[in-house]
Amino acid sequence: MKFNKVIFFIVLCLFQWTISATLWAQSGTITLNGTDYPIDTIDHYQAGPGVFYTHFTIAYSPLRICHFYMLSADLTNPYNKVREYQPIFKSQATFAKAYQEINAPGYRPIGGVNCNFWQVSASTNDLSGMPQSATASGGRLNTEPSSWILGEWHQEGVPSDDPAKDQGLVMIDDLGRCIIDSVYWQGYVFYGNNQRRKIREVNRPRINPNNNEIELFTPFLGSFKTRKPSEFTTDNGYGVYNVITKVENWSINDTLEAIVERIDSVGGLTVGEGHAIFQGRGTGKETLQTFQIGDTIRFCLGIKTRRDGLRPHIMEMCTGNALVMENGKLNQRNWNDAYNYKQYARTGIATNSAGDKLWLMACQTPGVYTHEMCYIFQTVGATEVAACDGGGSAQCAIGDKVMNPTTEATPRAVVNQLWLISTAPDSQEAGQLQFIKPLASIPAYASYTPTLRAWSAEGLLLSHDYKGYTLSCEPASLGTISADGLTFTANPVTESGKLIATAGTGRTETPIEIRNGEVHIVLDSVILGNRDYKVDVQAIAGDLALPLDAKALTWLSMDESRCTVNDEGILHAMTNGRTQVVGSLAEFSDTLLVITEMADAPQLALSSFHQSIISSLSIDTAFSNTRTAAGVLPINVRLWGNPDSILIVVNSDAPVQAMELTYRPNNGESDATNISGKTTVNEDYTYTFATDQLMNVADQGIYPILLESAKFTLKDPKKSKSYHFTIKDIILCYRDWAEVTALPTQLAQPAKPVKLMVGGQVYII
Repeated sequence: MKFNKVIFFIVLCLFQWTISATLWAQSGTITLNGTDYPIDTIDHYQAGPGVFYTHFTIAYSPLRICHFYMLSADLTNPYNKVREYQPIFKSQATFAKAYQEINAPGYRPIGGVNCNFWQVSASTNDLSGMPQSATASGGRLNTEPSSWILGEWHQEGVPSDDPAKDQGLVMIDDLGRCIIDSVYWQGYVFYGNNQRRKIREVNRPRINPNNNEIELFTPFLGSFKTRKPSEFTTDNGYGVYNVITKVENWSINDTLEAIVERIDSVGGLTVGEGHAIFQGRGTGKETLQTFQIGDTIRFCLGIKTRRDGLRPHIMEMCTGNALVMENGKLNQRNWNDAYNYKQYARTGIATNSAGDKLWLMACQTPGVYTHEMCYIFQTVGATEVAACDGGGSAQCAIGDKVMNPTTEATPRAVVNQLWLISTAPDSQEAGQLQFIKPLASIPAYASYTPTLRAWSAEGLLLSHDYKGYTLSCEPASLGTISADGLTFTANPVTESGKLIATAGTGRTETPIEIRNGEVHIVLDSVILGNRDYKVDVQAIAGDLALPLDAKALTWLSMDESRCTVNDEGILHAMTNGRTQVVGSLAEFSDTLLVITEMADAPQLALSSFHQSIISSLSIDTAFSNTRTAAGVLPINVRLWGNPDSILIVVNSDAPVQAMELTYRPNNGESDATNISGKTTVNEDYTYTFATDQLMNVADQGIYPILLESAKFTLKDPKKSKSYHFTIKDIILCYRDWAEVTALPTQLAQPAKPVKLMVGGQVYII
């Protein structure tokens, strides 16, 4: 189905809250900077109140198809909040850990992206693990807007007046608006007669601090202690002067007041909650020495935007390495920075001119340039963009799950994240519903259990697989609904209508057409052991195949002394042998070959009925390379019936520390599993393999199972020495055994070849 790119991006830009199933897996083109590119929408749904998640791809060339993971947030939604999350000082956290810490009733994390670059080099004055530049959470400044991207710190302000070096700071003010800009850092301590001295940095306990400065330390420092002069790489006799104060309330761009509680010149201090420490050296020390215990110290943590000169009351803040788009236009930071002007997995954060929309996006490998990222943001209506940390850090999460496959295969812990939070009341009552991948048509007689997403009335996502719905159909002649209301079964009619799902105050519908088709038993043949088996039946129309409840058919066993079948299509083995079972529905009928292989005891040792199989399971081998020493013993034994577990008794004159078993289910490829277990030389040792840990035992097509080989890993083998390995026995275990006759002589000498056909592939046993 073709999809107009205009519709896709209007939905993102205008935040259409009505959930539309037609947005699934659509394709079309998108125009970026005057060039059309193919675009595919892989997934799109409402992730929370005022928040949509979209996964889409853009094909820049046939060999360069880039995946994008975008969160689009309406900041005017009353239940939608933004939060900057940081773990404890100088630490990183995964999204899963952050989600666990943030998640609380009425405060549900919807999703987020990584933010700041962070110090990773040991040469960064022992600040490794700290975020580069500014961060703030809950109105409290954790780190100041540093000049890390500019090189040396500029006493007169950050950034320099050269926009070519501007950082991109993402700020959420106390009105919930987003501001993305570069800023000037205007942190000051006021003293004397309207005098002020700049606060150089916040929460950066360097081992080589600059002279003549004041540092501010807040409770974000946690258990980490401030430096003592003896810990500095150079002290030059300046020492430190610490003013420990009590701070009632923190805010940004307000003049704050604190009461001096203690003076310290030793250092090595921790900052308690509700307190702050001003540390001075050189002339900064002289400034702080003007304060005595009991005095009120006034200070300001000022942040001024470069373009508009705003001093917002910032509640949340993070920093990218560059402001790459401003006022809707791309700037030179996209091309004058080597980090930006290369294909790279990266994260971007964007807003619009009103600051009431927020876009968070991760761009995955093979990666994009920042200017390509900006063109996408332009299309959805963004005017300001900050380029954030990328590479293995580039991640977009929904809840506690990272949605993009990261460059390192597993999610990386990062220094901070920007999260979208829902403050909607917790509720399990659905207010909105959406079919996921709805069927446009269905074969007659087929059963269909749809998958639905559900949201609360406020837009809080309840589930991607909601089971609290009830189905109905219009007209009623289309089919029937199961007693639990979850499954629709099509009648043998050819007409169109709609399938309707309701739950709480939510309702959704999807068109559906009943098509003529055929009824088939899924497997041509089955091996039936001591456990009963309900026959798998499908209704097929063209390339569409759906399950059909076996109880809709009429069943007949051609030899009930071997196997019975009841009205629900459940097979029950009586004695070992083979027969046929026929299922009929209207003009359709199909036949199933049933081979019964029952066990008459809890365990069946292959040596008890076919010693020649076991006696051949031994090898002698020597190793020229002991680093990879392992003996491989071919087995090629077909197992009887439906065993619950497999016991393999091993004896060796070498110390074995693990065995790898290679096996093949009848309807699959060869696979292997490894189990540790140290054998004693020349003594029997039993390795145990549970069948349901190896394969899906609910799939009757896996039988018969073939054991192909065993690989023995040795402990400290000797070069060129010959070792002897023997499998003494293979024992099959059966949970549901019964007293039966005709034990498995077919394994030794089958009466005749038996053909099994599974999924169009023929197997001979």
